[in-house]
Amino acid sequence: RVVDAPGARHASLRFITGELDLAHSREDFHALVGRVSGPVVVVYGAKTPRRSKAEIESLKGVPNITLVEVGKGKLSVYEEFPAEVAAAIRAYLAVPVLSNS
Repeated sequence: RVVDAPGARHASLRFITGELDLAHSREDFHALVGRVSGPVVVVYGAKTPRRSKAEIESLKGVPNITLVEVGKGKLSVYEEFPAEVAAAIRAYLAVPVLSNS
């Protein structure tokens, strides 16, 4: 938990600088995400900052990951445009999940 981490009183600064990340490289991040056994949908905004968007879009080849870009928003797209995010999630959930068996 973030609040239990050493230096948690500096959590805002640690978030901005990336010091809260458990993964120290893109490969580490992909390995962590790849351990999720079920489907994952990542909803992000079209105006997400360049570096963050690059990290999100790097997930395109990871199994079980579906990326959905909504036409608006930045980092807190779910707060900025909740109706668009909800619509993207509803559309995702309406698609049957294919079984590998």
